[in-house]
Amino acid sequence: MAIISFIIVCCEWTERDTLEVDVHNLITKKLKEKVDNKVQEDETTEPVSEDTSDFVTNNTLVERLTNAEALDGWIGSCPWVTWKSDRYRFRVQYPYFMNVVEYLTHDDCIYLQWEMLKMIGKMYENNMSVNEKYEALKSGANTSSVGEDYFLLAGRIGKDMRFFEKDIKGERYWYYLRVEFPVEYTKAIDPLLQYVKDYYPCDFIDFGYTLK
Repeated sequence: MAIISFIIVCCEWTERDTLEVDVHNLITKKLKEKVDNKVQEDETTEPVSEDTSDFVTNNTLVERLTNAEALDGWIGSCPWVTWKSDRYRFRVQYPYFMNVVEYLTHDDCIYLQWEMLKMIGKMYENNMSVNEKYEALKSGANTSSVGEDYFLLAGRIGKDMRFFEKDIKGERYWYYLRVEFPVEYTKAIDPLLQYVKDYYPCDFIDFGYTLK
């Protein structure tokens, strides 16, 4: 029995490690291509500036753009994991390579992060109506829309970051799903944003009943 358990654990770690290596290798490959292209450009053009701060800023931008390129197509094809709170019968799915931030994750909340990409799923008690809550929060968004029992918000966080969230009113709880990301990631993470847009607690038929 112990041997079987050991084999199962090894298989789980091997699968996760393989997926993480795939992401790492993809990013490394993209970055190497950019570096090679940069070297070729430097051989044919004169450098414009020797400012070290510019070099650091450009390097950071290249790394972020490379991450965005690596994510493009990856989120839609990689395995997704299901996080589930049995206590509150609350579930969130997320791409396999995103990491759970343990100290911010509880029975009623999950916090995920990969590089500058963040995802937060939360449920909480609140008696406000959909319109009341929407009116209270919409001022911080650039775009928004309201449905019968939910609303969507999208906007800026500072200069370079964006957010997209869905707030859903259940019978007893509000459900909140939000993604925060650099603007360069917007196209690459479209499957994740679509998941947030379509997210609805009543779809969790494995619990045997709806949450509404």
